[in-house]
Amino acid sequence: MDEYDDAPRYENNLVSVLSDMRKLHEISTSLISENHINQLYNDIVGAAVTLLGSDMGSLQLLIPERDELLLLASRGFAPRSASFWKRVTAHSGSVCGRALSLGTRVITPDVEQCDFINGGDIEVFRWSAIRAVQTTPLITRGGKVVGMISTHWKKVHRPSEHRLHLLDILARQAADLIERRTAEEALRESEERLRSAVVAAELGTFIWDLENDEVKPDDRMLYLFGVPKSASDMAAALRSTLHPDDLDRYLNAIDEASKAETPKFIQEDIRIQLPNGSQRWLAFHAQVHTSAKTGKAARMAGCVIDITGRKTLEQQKNEFIEMVSHELKTPATGIKAYGQLLQDRFLHNDPETNLRLIAKQNKLTNRLINLLNRLLDSTRVVDGSLKPHLEKADINVLIREYVDDLQSLTQNHQLNFRAAEKQIVLVDKEQIGQVLTNLISNAIKYSPEGGDINITSETTNDGQCMVSIADTGIGIDDSEKKKIFERFFRKNNDSTRSSTGVGLGLYICDAIIRQHGGEIGVKSQAGKGSVFYFLLPHHEAAIVNMAKPSDNDSESPPEQRLA
Repeated sequence: MDEYDDAPRYENNLVSVLSDMRKLHEISTSLISENHINQLYNDIVGAAVTLLGSDMGSLQLLIPERDELLLLASRGFAPRSASFWKRVTAHSGSVCGRALSLGTRVITPDVEQCDFINGGDIEVFRWSAIRAVQTTPLITRGGKVVGMISTHWKKVHRPSEHRLHLLDILARQAADLIERRTAEEALRESEERLRSAVVAAELGTFIWDLENDEVKPDDRMLYLFGVPKSASDMAAALRSTLHPDDLDRYLNAIDEASKAETPKFIQEDIRIQLPNGSQRWLAFHAQVHTSAKTGKAARMAGCVIDITGRKTLEQQKNEFIEMVSHELKTPATGIKAYGQLLQDRFLHNDPETNLRLIAKQNKLTNRLINLLNRLLDSTRVVDGSLKPHLEKADINVLIREYVDDLQSLTQNHQLNFRAAEKQIVLVDKEQIGQVLTNLISNAIKYSPEGGDINITSETTNDGQCMVSIADTGIGIDDSEKKKIFERFFRKNNDSTRSSTGVGLGLYICDAIIRQHGGEIGVKSQAGKGSVFYFLLPHHEAAIVNMAKPSDNDSESPPEQRLA
């Protein structure tokens, strides 16, 4: 009779258990299919609240290096409560902190009767209307604690063993999911950082199957090598672009790395011959990996980066050192020779002979000083310290002085100066003199057959002062026009092969004119001479925004009067 009376209760319990298991199965299926990690955290909290019939819930991630719990998701919490429990340590007076320190589940049916909860946490429980709490560690199948899951009730409550058993199933599954999804998220972030770094550094990457000689390059590497995606034999196509002088060195490096018993890193700078005939320098970095089965080199992974700019600078540096060494050596040797000659023969030579030797020595000394000054000025251009000391001047008077001085340097050229009306400019006389000297000297140097060199000054339609230096010399190719104002550029021509200079003159001229608020340029054709010109603002334009000068202004440095 008693069994008959208990049958409905057993049947109801069975139905409830089956319903709970069905619900757990649905929750598990939903969690497994969730791909977004933050939504997964929220779903886990929601599942725990549903299974235990609680009013609130929270999920925390363990930060092992700090032994700290970080709140990932919550349900039913007021923002103030979530903020208070955002970070919890094992030594805090909270229930989850207690569970972290013990490494096991902690149930507090009535927080008002709990002896380990401190004053701060009990106040938060009160204003959050929380009376009962349970916290369960999330432990993976590998035995690793990854966090805590907690449920909260507004009344005194102790969850049943059946409910806790369901929670344990959920907790185990949640721990595995969190571990896997966290690892996946970290992997995605790592891949994204690597991808961003590769793009930012303009690296080309590849994987090379050494056993089958198959290369899988990315688009950037194909661009750097100038090889199309459609190449039938990619490995052969890439090798075919290598410069003949670098091919053996590259292949030997690969061969040596492939013979090594342990993985070996390869680093080579190689040249590529592009389809348009030009060359490109590439830095080749790769790691050889051996096969676990055969112990032989199986594949290679690496990257390439364009270092053409760096190699060009290195070449320019070497050429510069060679030019400067030659330019410095010539006058220095001459100065020493004339000095020795004077020392040996001073008492025996007549005064005129000694004066000629001293004059030649001084000429070489001046040449040496001029070269050193140009080197110094070029460094001032780079660091921005080549500043003009401005004063008011008539550009025509300044040009006439330098034309008269420079005429004495040549007997094969006639320097003709045609001046416009009086042109007052605000300039650094020494620096503009340096520009005039360089442009006129170049006109003489690059007109080896002699002829007229015409210097003019005029006012442009927009009110600027324009100075032009025209010659009938060898001219400039179109390909060189864009380079002549670059640092260390020298024109190569058989007729000027022995000309001195290190390619700094026009570079410094350009910097000086720009510092004066003007511009410099050239018009030329190969074999038909050149016209170099520069523009300067007239005095009135240069002092726009300048305070009206008083009678005493002439005593003040002009640069102090500039607005």
